[in-house]
Amino acid sequence: MDTMMTYCLNVFMHTRKSTQEISSVQTAIMRNTTSTKVATLSDLFHITMLGFTAAFSSLHCYLTFVAFSCVFTFGVNGKFPNREPTPEKFLSSNNCPYSPTITCPTTPTFRPIDGSCNNADSPYSGKSETPYIRITPAMYIANKYPRNISFFGPLLPGPRQISLDFFKSTSAPSAVFSAITPTFARFVEHDLYKTKLLDGSSCCNQLQAFGECNNIYLTDTDPYFSKYSIKCLPKGNIVASTKLDCKKQGPTEQINENTHTLDLSNIYGSTKAVSDRLRTKTDGLLKVSATKNLLPSYLLSECQLSSPNLNNEHCFDAGDLRVNVDPLIMTMYTIWVRHHNVIASKLKHTIKDGSDENIFQTARKIVIAQYQHIVYNEFLPALDSKTTWFPPPAMATSQTAVVKPIIYNTFSLVYTAIVDSMVPSKIVIDNTDISLDSVYYNPAQLFKTDGIKKLLKAMQTAKAELVDRYVVDALTNSYLQKTSGSGTDKVALNLQQSRENGAPCYTIFYSLLNKIYDGKLPEIDTSQPDLQSLYPFTFDIELLPGLFSENPVTDVNYGNTTKILMDKQFKDLKEGDPFFYSNAGVLTSEKLAEIKKTTLAKILCSNGALDDVPPQALKLDSVSGNTKKDCSALADINICLWSTVEWSDWKNIGCYFGVGVFTRQCKIVPGSTCTCVGEPIKYEACPLVLFKNYINFEAIKKINATFYENFGPDGKPLNPNKSNFSTILKKMTP
Repeated sequence: MDTMMTYCLNVFMHTRKSTQEISSVQTAIMRNTTSTKVATLSDLFHITMLGFTAAFSSLHCYLTFVAFSCVFTFGVNGKFPNREPTPEKFLSSNNCPYSPTITCPTTPTFRPIDGSCNNADSPYSGKSETPYIRITPAMYIANKYPRNISFFGPLLPGPRQISLDFFKSTSAPSAVFSAITPTFARFVEHDLYKTKLLDGSSCCNQLQAFGECNNIYLTDTDPYFSKYSIKCLPKGNIVASTKLDCKKQGPTEQINENTHTLDLSNIYGSTKAVSDRLRTKTDGLLKVSATKNLLPSYLLSECQLSSPNLNNEHCFDAGDLRVNVDPLIMTMYTIWVRHHNVIASKLKHTIKDGSDENIFQTARKIVIAQYQHIVYNEFLPALDSKTTWFPPPAMATSQTAVVKPIIYNTFSLVYTAIVDSMVPSKIVIDNTDISLDSVYYNPAQLFKTDGIKKLLKAMQTAKAELVDRYVVDALTNSYLQKTSGSGTDKVALNLQQSRENGAPCYTIFYSLLNKIYDGKLPEIDTSQPDLQSLYPFTFDIELLPGLFSENPVTDVNYGNTTKILMDKQFKDLKEGDPFFYSNAGVLTSEKLAEIKKTTLAKILCSNGALDDVPPQALKLDSVSGNTKKDCSALADINICLWSTVEWSDWKNIGCYFGVGVFTRQCKIVPGSTCTCVGEPIKYEACPLVLFKNYINFEAIKKINATFYENFGPDGKPLNPNKSNFSTILKKMTP
């Protein structure tokens, strides 16, 4: 309550009005709320009248909106006089899941699997199974319940109605981006967050207490679902939480099941138990299927398998089971798991400590660094080329950093909506249209001959949708369907979740992020017929419709308010993560330079998945300068920089023409192609007493026969039996 109260007063303070006006408003708000936890209906009347009176006296009607906002946040006594709402109980401070002590290592080598210890003063920050944080105050009814009524009394339009009337089922293809872009964007989403939900497989009882049942109800005239006599779309309730500090006061929070950082938790897992399940525990490898090098099997009730199952099809196990939603995202997961195994296999013959744990963690560190580089060097600039995303600043890796890498509640809603807007309705494989809504939870395509290769090529040629308010039918009418009419509306689900998350209305969100407190909305066209019909009162416009009504910023795929949110979130994920690849001390300058060679195109080539690829993998190859290249022509990282091979001590093997010859041996890991950095032979002046000694030819022969690194100036091994041996030594004499 205090947070929102402070906000309300701050808004008044920013409206450029006289001290007397501000004081009168403060007095009106605080009159009865200082001794009670909720405002009264009398307060509502007085504050509203004050707002309207001020509006007619040239005080902007924005005050009216703020008054209503505050009342909604504090609650209104008697609003539901005949029902005692019993939403999910907050976790008590006596049973706080975020209070057990976590002991963080002083100088960690690898990031913990569960995302803990990003901050020594707050070890739970960024950990899996912890709540989101808020960039703006929450907006609920009575601090707890989803806001589904207008500030001015009537019910707000239902989520399905908003989906139909505003996020219309239509296609608007991009001329730049391929379907690789939304697929990779979803992959990033699955890495960063997954809101914890209770079961939502069927509609709950409408007679349950307000706030406990959040079904999406449909009209008898619904243009799609009425054909199948569907009256309701089920929506699993969100698991409630307190804030990370477990204070009882404050609004309901939501839990992120995944780690909050860019750490590929979707393939490595967000808990030790899941991570162990995904590993072979041999040579640092992740599990793959025995045939076709696909992901391991997972028994999933939603899985749609061919009958008869002649190809041993199965749904997949991964760090996030949303891997199974459709073949496009299945492919992206598979590529990254294969890439990890490629790196791990190289490390097996590169590092001295060849234990499974060391190989796994080293490979994981390299692959995460490559992934982070792609996110900041390719993906984010594709969405927003105006922001300087790369190179990130060299941040100290101190675990007491002020910035915490935690996902913002509203970011999880907005980013999902951005991703959904880009998803295409179909791809084409072997000249056959494959509709997305026909392959939900269906892995069959991956098990066909060259299945992964064909899926990747199909995504490269399919056009992504523009980032706009339009979403394809495969998401708005038939999302996750098994048979016609059995699916749901993903956009409506996201809108309902926005209410359950306590997302503020657009006007408050816009004001706070843009630091504009005069009530004007220059970024949004409030005259849009769709928006006006849904929200007759501007103050009622909800977060997602408002943000998607903003005109895109030049060189950005979305409006300015969304840009501010995206900039802030990815800045926090970069600067608050002590393990972020470019932060000081994480990688040596040589290794960092090597990681920066990474491109998504090269990753898509990993393990023979493709033969050729557009260098800018997120874009169509028809884009100027993006003609496909052979995979072998793309730069790869030199894994030998992570080599732990080392030299033996120098050995004096004799004196020749007054020059002492010293050699050393490179202790190569068996099977490695990596050599020691430096020279295997050096020359020093002989002591006078040894001037007449001759070189030990047998020793050199033995060294050259065993250690091929002993090269001469022409790149060939020194051979004392060659006639030019003496000449070579003379030329190399200091």
